[in-house]
Amino acid sequence: MSEVLAYTVRESSRARHVRLRVTNTAAVEVVVPSGFDRRWLPEMLRTRQAWLERAVARAQVRLSERSPLVPPVALELRAIGERWTVEYRETSSARTIAREHSDGVVVVHGPADDRARQRALRRWLCRHLDAPMDARLRALAIPLGCDPALVRLHWQRSRWGSCSAAGNINLNTKLGFLPPQLVDHVMLHELAHLEVFDHSPAFYDLLSGRDMNAAENICELRDAWRYVPLWLDLILDSVNKMDRAITS
Repeated sequence: MSEVLAYTVRESSRARHVRLRVTNTAAVEVVVPSGFDRRWLPEMLRTRQAWLERAVARAQVRLSERSPLVPPVALELRAIGERWTVEYRETSSARTIAREHSDGVVVVHGPADDRARQRALRRWLCRHLDAPMDARLRALAIPLGCDPALVRLHWQRSRWGSCSAAGNINLNTKLGFLPPQLVDHVMLHELAHLEVFDHSPAFYDLLSGRDMNAAENICELRDAWRYVPLWLDLILDSVNKMDRAITS
């Protein structure tokens, strides 16, 4: 019997079926509904072993093409047309913080700890991108007559954005690294959900009417993770730990 690939399990109250996915860091994730009997998982994965191996291989190739800069020396925020140089200054303080300077430099102060420096940069990115991303989405919403209840930035594993039934829109902070046309497409996608909450043909008709290049943007978005720095995906994988890793 073939050996099952190592995988992690995440329980989701929204899941209705078991879902397999390969992350941006070539890890296998299994999403299960609440209360699912996990003893069935090894056999289920064996039936999808060939697909998983191909998907992991493709992810590993994409991973090898991305720069693993740890810690990063620059941040290319394509969405807002900014490039920041990153400098590190070792201090005796136990706290690591990132502060921006007016000359396009982010200085990270603290001990020489790569993970702490990455976390400080992650916090800075969320603060720095919050206002311009909110402003851009609301600028797109005004001519459409849309009025999102709340706009928030989050670090998400696999979604570029989401819209709740209450009209709240969540955007992945990683969007800051994407080209503006892809960011606009994601925002228009979520704004369309304020009118059509599902992904029915009516939804895509609405989206295509608002984004003339919707089909091309959808295709390009599938590979847009290449714009996101590798160190950011790696640290998010460590911060967002799954329930447990299983090898059989």
